[in-house]
Amino acid sequence: MKSLVRVLVASAIAAPLSLSNPVFGADQAATRPVQARIEQLISQFSDDAWAIRQQAHDEVISFGPDAVPCLESALKAFRDEEVRSRAEAALRIIAENKLAGPSLITMRFKEATAKEVFDEVARQAFTEFRTVPAQLWELREWPRVTIDVDRKPFWAVMRELAEKTGVGPSPGDSSDRRMTLSHGLGSNVFGSYSVHSGPFLIAAQTLHHSTSVNLAQGGPVCHDFSINLTAYSEPKIRVLGYSSSLQLEEVVDDKDNSLLMGGPQYESTSTGNGWAWGLYARLNYPANPGTKIAKLRGSIRFTVQTQTHLIEVPDILSAKDVTKAVAGKNFTVKRVTRQGDQYAVSLVIYQDGRPAHEWSQAQSAIYQNVGVALNDASGRPLRFSHTSSTSSSGDSMEMTYIFNRSEGDGDTGPTGEPTKLVWEIPLESKQISVPFEFTNLPMPR
Repeated sequence: MKSLVRVLVASAIAAPLSLSNPVFGADQAATRPVQARIEQLISQFSDDAWAIRQQAHDEVISFGPDAVPCLESALKAFRDEEVRSRAEAALRIIAENKLAGPSLITMRFKEATAKEVFDEVARQAFTEFRTVPAQLWELREWPRVTIDVDRKPFWAVMRELAEKTGVGPSPGDSSDRRMTLSHGLGSNVFGSYSVHSGPFLIAAQTLHHSTSVNLAQGGPVCHDFSINLTAYSEPKIRVLGYSSSLQLEEVVDDKDNSLLMGGPQYESTSTGNGWAWGLYARLNYPANPGTKIAKLRGSIRFTVQTQTHLIEVPDILSAKDVTKAVAGKNFTVKRVTRQGDQYAVSLVIYQDGRPAHEWSQAQSAIYQNVGVALNDASGRPLRFSHTSSTSSSGDSMEMTYIFNRSEGDGDTGPTGEPTKLVWEIPLESKQISVPFEFTNLPMPR
């Protein structure tokens, strides 16, 4: 199996680093030292001490896809039920993490081009980066990059690269989950107050405080105090829905005043698409406020896709009424028609016995264009523009999307005429809670 994490071999540790190239290649398989470590950890799955078994299990999972061959071998070689159950659980979590877990980046470059390094991050994070402008890497002589990271979270690596190169992610147009890179925009994401949590980066954006006098009620002073955050998901994460209202657990200032609003916290649920999510919470402004919010701790709930099935329809411009069955549910690609420089894609989903909540989620997914791509002969996706129409008959729903041919990314030319439709059907999802904590936020007056 091709390695999805590049690892430094022992002989390369002593060797000098070559300019403009990583020490190890993108297609190099996991090296023997790493395999030996994974095998050693798997042997600890049957240790007498539960803490050692659990620590070994967690560390094996952290190796991601590189651990899969050793875990599969363990299932064949071991009869011990503890080893087998932990190996099966680890394989299941690794597969799920590929869609819904954090990407851990391992690479070592010295004096490499910025494009080389960002391309490698994208490869390990199962995504692609778009650049704005398209010829970003050719516009100037970018700083050479030296970086040495071992299973470091995606967002921590992206922050480091933004600091080294001046190039960072921009959440402007993220409808197809590809992250846009542009010069000078990293500070919009990696602000002064941001923390990463699993596959998410949580950035505190604004604290707002205003006062008003209610004359109709005799002049009491009213305070409006709130915070806005943005959550950025790794672009590989498919968010189906999220709570746009923060679930705050502790908010205190440096005078130990509680800033939590009294009463129950109401949750507002929104549908998701892209990789940037706006979040909001009201706060209580105390009578004698401090100068800092000493601690603001809470969580955000997301519904993320954990299992999918791909429908591919070749020769898409001549295809008509192609119906596929996935997990007992029918999906129809009605047609793709050209409208000037644009292409209209008409799709139908059917209820097929889904309970009400599942049918609602399926309708939401197709309404947002979750998982539909139109590719040219080179496999490059056309750019999703907008939804043009929708119709529902109760037990079915039809949606029409509009795609544009792209001008190209980086050194590539414009996308060609579409030849294939790829539809990523969500099969399973789960709700996750993403915790965050900020300290010493400035208190508005």
